[in-house]
Amino acid sequence: MLRLEKLWRQWCRDPRSLRETCDYCGNWVNFCIRQGDDLRVLVEVVDQDDEDMSVQDVQEITWALARNVDQPILVEKKFTEGEVHLGGPSIFYFDIEPDDTDGLEPGYYYHEAEVVTYQGRRYTVMVGIVKIDPQLIPND
Repeated sequence: MLRLEKLWRQWCRDPRSLRETCDYCGNWVNFCIRQGDDLRVLVEVVDQDDEDMSVQDVQEITWALARNVDQPILVEKKFTEGEVHLGGPSIFYFDIEPDDTDGLEPGYYYHEAEVVTYQGRRYTVMVGIVKIDPQLIPND
């Protein structure tokens, strides 16, 4: 079984269990999407003390999806390209659109989001697994 699939199955059994392993680092967020569907992803940014962290003065926010952490990026969304939006003092969001997942094989993918402040500090604010399920009804 693939490593990401093992982590996914562990998370499904007990989401808190990942926090107790060395695999957990930061805001672990897993989600599912069907190939070719739309999905709005909301991200609440918190610091290491679980306090809200403002994203109102960011230089860049990037979300990326790959088959695994050591594989090429397959889908990427950037604040500076108008694909990531601010939704509140500590919230940003982005939309996964049909074209983003139509060509991807069903399976487990690694994703992460990074915030770059105006001071140039980099924070990985979200990591996790995206499960892409096959679709029955094709997009025309």
